[in-house]
Amino acid sequence: MSNPDLDHVLEFLLGFAQQILPAQRSFSPFGAAVTNDNRIQPMAAYEGDHGTTKGHVDLLIEGMQAAAASGTIVAGGICTDVRVKPPGGIDLVDAIQVHLEHRNGECVDVFLPYQQASGGTFDYGKMFAANSTQRVLHWE
Repeated sequence: MSNPDLDHVLEFLLGFAQQILPAQRSFSPFGAAVTNDNRIQPMAAYEGDHGTTKGHVDLLIEGMQAAAASGTIVAGGICTDVRVKPPGGIDLVDAIQVHLEHRNGECVDVFLPYQQASGGTFDYGKMFAANSTQRVLHWE
């Protein structure tokens, strides 16, 4: 990517996901935003003991939309644990997905495939990206 704000969010979210995967083998959605003073603001959501992935994402979206409406953030991202078919692939694979949006309208989904190797470590595949549509942040 060529947007430093989106790169900053992507680096933070992928790094955190790679830290928690070995311990938890999966993760609930979480997010982060870039504030006006170029700092990363981690974001989490908890829908309760019986929460769903969609419920967590919906809460993260609400929080980011409020921050965008108040003008305190310039970019944001939501990280989820998904199954996806890589370009040229035949089968679905586990992947870290990061949905990124910037107030300039730039929007992309980045995927980092992974698999658990013997011994509990994780191997990561080739990262790929796809253009996306804004669904989280709506700047006016």
